[in-house]
Parts: sequence; structure tokens; C-alpha cells
Amino acid sequence: MNTSVNQQEPLSERAPRELAVLSARCAAGEAEVATAYFESPKRSPELDAVWLEKQAGRELESTFTLLRPILDHVGRDMGGTDQFWVDNIPDGIDRHWLEENLEKIRQEINHGNHCVDIFEEITGKPADIKEIIRKYNRWSPDPDAPNNTEWCKLADLFREQEARPEPWAKLITSEGLLEGGSCGLFYSASLLKGNKVDDWISRAFKVVLDDEQGHGPANLFAVNKYIKTDEDLEAAKEMLHARALQRLHMRNEQFSFLLEPARLEAIMNGDVDLTVVRDIWGDTPYRYVTGGES
Repeated sequence: MNTSVNQQEPLSERAPRELAVLSARCAAGEAEVATAYFESPKRSPELDAVWLEKQAGRELESTFTLLRPILDHVGRDMGGTDQFWVDNIPDGIDRHWLEENLEKIRQEINHGNHCVDIFEEITGKPADIKEIIRKYNRWSPDPDAPNNTEWCKLADLFREQEARPEPWAKLITSEGLLEGGSCGLFYSASLLKGNKVDDWISRAFKVVLDDEQGHGPANLFAVNKYIKTDEDLEAAKEMLHARALQRLHMRNEQFSFLLEPARLEAIMNGDVDLTVVRDIWGDTPYRYVTGGES
């Protein structure tokens, strides 16, 4: 997990770079996993339906998860018939917070709808949204669903990490540096072309990539807000590495196990070309990986 280059440089420079390197390994790894599938002769419409259904479950569940705090903050009784609904709006609601969270919900439902629309095109039948979310949500996925072992292991890790009390843990939990897997899958899918379904996937995941670049990688700008000591940095790196590695195992399962587990370990230990991450993240966040060099 070594990411250090110069222990003498200021923590304020070292922390963003070292966390960026680990996040970039995850991004490049997810892209490698997805690309291996997309280029494999084993790829089929049936397997496309599998990975799209799993992705839809995550995106749609996120939609409903994000709705919960809005309901809690705005009030569940605004639609009551006993009084004019405006009277039920709570005092002091933060309109900027509301706008930000409604935009996140719009993005997540849009991502999920893209996945479901393509899934329905491939399978030729309507999707059962509730069942998809039940099987493939982030927190309690169905352990009896086919090829869901790594997905369930990741959910266990999510629940464990979300309970961490340290302020720096916010950099790594559900809306942290690895949100969207640091965008590697979305980038790889956005490059597809050549037939109706691949062109559709490409258009959809270009939208997802554009949205998610403003989420996970954007957290690099906040690293120094949370990392105050060397001990903070080392603990954050350990937590980030564990999450990233399990994400790669989950993605490999999602895309039919085309990479060996040893390869996933090697990626997170640094055996991967990170230059692709410039294309995945964009120039500005990628500069953290190189320590500010172009």
C-alpha cells in the first residue's frame, strides 16, 4: 500500500497526493475490470443484463437513500389535508442544502433509469424496480442472489466503515473519494460503440461519468480539511485501501470474474498505469496524483 515519495514534504501536500494515488488505483482498476469484460469473447446480452441490473440497483437505491434526509428535514406531513401545505414547511430550512440534495437525487434517478432502460431493451421485459433494489442495494443485498458474494462483503464493509467516528472517515465513506468507484467503470462504458446497445450504453455512461467526476474525485480538494496528523493519514489510507480493494472484487464479480483475484491485489499495491486516470477524472484532480506535475 506504499504511496509515499518524500516523508519530509509537508503533510498538506503529502496527504492529498497519497490518498489520490490510492483512489486513482481504484479508478484504473475498475476501468481494467470493465474493459476486460467489454473486450472479452465471453461478453453476451445475458451478461450485459446482469451487470446493468446490478448497477441499476445501486443507482436506484441511492435515489431513495438520498430522499430520506429531505423527508426528515422538510417534514413528512406537508401533504396533509388538514391545513394549507405551506404552513407545514419547517422554519429555517436551508434552501441551498435542499437544492444540492435534490440535484443529487435527480442525477441518481437519471443514472438508474438509463441502466433500467437498457436492461429492458436487452431482456425484452419490464424490470421489477423493487426487486432490483432489494437484491442489489448497497447496505443489505440479497446473499442468495446469483454471484452476489462480493457485493455482500462490500455491504458489510460499508456498514462497518460508515460507523467510524473519526472526522477524516467522511473522506472515504459513501459520499467520499470512492463514490462511484472513482469513475473507472463509467469511463470504460462510455467508450463503447458499434451497435445500438453499445451506443446507448456509451451515451448513458458519459452522462454518469460527467456527474460522478463532481462527486468522488472532487473530494480531493477537501483532504486537508480533515487530515491533520500523520496518524490521520495512515488510518485513512488503510481504510481507503480496504474499501477500494473490495470494490474491485465487487466489480470483478459484476463483470463475470474475468480478472484473477491476485491481479486485483496487484492493482491496489501499485501495479497499474495511472495515466488513464487523467481521462477518467480530468486534468485538475489528476494533478493530485502527480503532485502537481502536468
